[in-house]
Amino acid sequence: MEDEILHEDDVLSEDAIIQAHNLGIIDNNYLIYFDKSSGAILSITNEERPNLDSFIKMPYDDVKLFLEGKQNFNDFKIVFEKDQITLVSAKVSTDINFNSLVLVPVSDSVDSSLLIENHVDVKHWAFKIRDDVKVGLKQKILDVTLDFYISTYQNKNFIFRTISITLDELVKKDKVFIPHEFDIESDKTQVSIVTKKFFDTYNLRILNESKV
Repeated sequence: MEDEILHEDDVLSEDAIIQAHNLGIIDNNYLIYFDKSSGAILSITNEERPNLDSFIKMPYDDVKLFLEGKQNFNDFKIVFEKDQITLVSAKVSTDINFNSLVLVPVSDSVDSSLLIENHVDVKHWAFKIRDDVKVGLKQKILDVTLDFYISTYQNKNFIFRTISITLDELVKKDKVFIPHEFDIESDKTQVSIVTKKFFDTYNLRILNESKV
């Protein structure tokens, strides 16, 4: 039986992809071909394309949503930052120093300077500055916008959404709530948050029973 050839326009069912993996047809690493000048993605495939020369390799789990047709690779781009190559949403600014981003740790602690909550059941993020930190910030100029990048789990190299919140809003409100945009944000095993460090400590809590 001949192996199927996968093209970027093909949409495979999840069962078909799992079956192909079990049969060893699909290699765990995929090639993401892109335009070197613009960063636009041209193809995501497990085959070499002699007519395309610029590519990066990413594991199956990072490209699964593209292969299933749940995400369109035209909505993403490749960004270069020194020796770092990152796959990001086309909506994400290219003025990011990806090497300076820190991964927000996950725990049940509520004592961090900035607490982030993922209310997976009601599909909202919540951002809260600790009260004593707010007191100090009220004496400062608050004309600052903080960016939080939603990435695939523990992977700064695949950012698919940016949440921007002003420091003024975080100080004035008890919590700032932001609705999810993608189904994947409700899967605690699939997403992480990275950000440029502004506060001393950060923490991400995953909540399954909550009200927004």
